[in-house]
Amino acid sequence: MRGLSALIGLSLLFASGCGRATTKPAPEPNDIEALLRAGAEQPAPTQGDTQGVPLSATERAAWRKAKEDDIYEAVLRVGFEYYQHVFFSRETREHRFDRCTLFIFVEKKDPSDEFIRRFEDVAAALKKGSEGKGTKLGPITPETLGQVGWISVGGISWTSDTSVEVHWKHYAHQRAAGGAPFVVVREQGRWVVTQIKNRWMT
Repeated sequence: MRGLSALIGLSLLFASGCGRATTKPAPEPNDIEALLRAGAEQPAPTQGDTQGVPLSATERAAWRKAKEDDIYEAVLRVGFEYYQHVFFSRETREHRFDRCTLFIFVEKKDPSDEFIRRFEDVAAALKKGSEGKGTKLGPITPETLGQVGWISVGGISWTSDTSVEVHWKHYAHQRAAGGAPFVVVREQGRWVVTQIKNRWMT
């Protein structure tokens, strides 16, 4: 699967209580396969590709606009797995993620109810970003870090009609923010994340 080699070398930086950065071991290959499958298993979009079909500038803009929710879904599905790799150990990952509350922004705005319903199979409680206003995190410990978080996706950059980059950001504490551009390509009628690159964390 394309992009797998780029993800195999994933290293995640953490800030310790003393402010020094430490490195978490890279996820195992089977974890990376899970990240990629999360993006590949979404339902195929209904509209066809533009390959071989001449489009005016207006038609192409409308076609691309209609694809945005499918692209954001692919990014978020892989991103939820990425979030778990950042905050939770392998042993506690599944148990802790199903108790998470994540507030979601899409292009700095609340996603629609219809968009949120795309993720009814996700274990964590997903809410619109504005619902997190005023949320108090309380004392941050290794046991509580990541249990409440904010996730933002946006800024689609089209490199072609079948390839884009999308910015992903997460925040759970002033010492636990990060992000990365996700490379997403259209393969066999689906939008699939193939690479996570230039990762940053505080």
